[in-house]
Amino acid sequence: SISAQSFSGCLKLPFIAIPDSVTNIGDNAFSGCASLTSVTISASVTKIGYQAFSGCNNLVAFNVNPLNVAYASVDGVLFDKNQISLIQCPTVKVGDYTAPNSVMNIGDYAFADCIGLTNIALPDAVTNIGNYAFARCGSLTSAPNPASLTVIGEGAFSDCVRLSNIEIPANILNILDRAFSGCGAVTNITISAGTTRIGAMAFFGCNSLMAFVVDPL
Repeated sequence: SISAQSFSGCLKLPFIAIPDSVTNIGDNAFSGCASLTSVTISASVTKIGYQAFSGCNNLVAFNVNPLNVAYASVDGVLFDKNQISLIQCPTVKVGDYTAPNSVMNIGDYAFADCIGLTNIALPDAVTNIGNYAFARCGSLTSAPNPASLTVIGEGAFSDCVRLSNIEIPANILNILDRAFSGCGAVTNITISAGTTRIGAMAFFGCNSLMAFVVDPL
């Protein structure tokens, strides 16, 4: 196993190849490895801890051994084996990104700090967007709005400074704390008729906001 925070803050570590002897990568094991560009995950790894690679802001790709039974990589993005949960997108990705049709869950911090992504398309089957999933995506101009979405996590789109309009999907009952805080370019917010709770500081810092529209239906 690689214990929690074992290599956290190793600023000059350029790449990682997890050996076949390792089954578990602990929480925050490689967090803050700012020079890290690639991660190769062996077939033996069955658990990757919470935010194991957070703050690795030069990461280009995850490469998972095809024989791994728990995880997979597609175009450098890390998923669970069945590609139902999108775990982490490398922060260096730019332009547009379309998630596979199998995806139903966007994990916590999955796209956090992907400052070069301008558009992200999610399949309609996605029901959950995790906490801080798109935080600080500074080039993102519109928030993904899958038809089946029921949960937008805490701080999910916080500090997405180029978002201009927000439409809360019909299935969202609760807008969680800080969900859209710091979205300074937002001018209009449409809230669905089903929404029953708006969390603390959900729209804090939306300094260009001119209007809320509440769907009467």
